[in-house]
Amino acid sequence: MLSLARKRVESAGWKNVTLIESSMESAVIPSWDAALFHYTQDVLRSPKALSNIFASAKNSARVALAGTKLFPWWLSPLNIYVRVVNRNYMTTTESLNRPWSLLQSDYIPDLNVRQIWLGASYIARGVYRRNSITSGSRTNGNPS
Repeated sequence: MLSLARKRVESAGWKNVTLIESSMESAVIPSWDAALFHYTQDVLRSPKALSNIFASAKNSARVALAGTKLFPWWLSPLNIYVRVVNRNYMTTTESLNRPWSLLQSDYIPDLNVRQIWLGASYIARGVYRRNSITSGSRTNGNPS
């Protein structure tokens, strides 16, 4: 996938895209002002990964995300399908009912989340403001 992305970036002549191959917990991430979390359940559930990512975020960085979540309680029998379909793509199903909860509580309190596909997916957007975090920023997954 990375080689495909590299070819696409090169052919399009994009100079503002940085491709990184690493675990998010240990990646060296340059300063950024916009990020897309696209079906990144494992990253969103890792305090250490989020801490590493947001350590290099510029104030007022824009964030967008999309992903899978569990159906609401009234469609809960369908959650078997959600778990089976996603089993090869995520290592944790922790908080699959609200995958964005760590991001919202620790980095983007005013995250705007919209559930789609009868509640089985979501899209969200928000702005990271370094000084607006009420629950305390994290460093390497530990409260500071």
